[in-house]
Amino acid sequence: MFIKATMSIWNRNHEEGSYEAEHEGWKLQVSYTPEPPLPTTGPYGFAWIVISPEGQEQKSSELIEEPEMAMMQAEQAAGIRDKHGKLVKKVN
Repeated sequence: MFIKATMSIWNRNHEEGSYEAEHEGWKLQVSYTPEPPLPTTGPYGFAWIVISPEGQEQKSSELIEEPEMAMMQAEQAAGIRDKHGKLVKKVN
């Protein structure tokens, strides 16, 4: 079962191609690392960063292909979703 992010809390930064959200003092961000130009090869995809109200930072350990999956993982790190992807906090 694929659980999608709580899209209503995410705002897109069209200039950077990133996404940001705030919830109960938590700051969530998903950014995109583009594929390098040929002939160079390298990883590309979405990464997330979550900052707690106390200023502690958590980051994704790898790049993720889909932005929705990166958003969901950021929501899990912020405690909005449990480890199974189910909502545990009410969001707007």
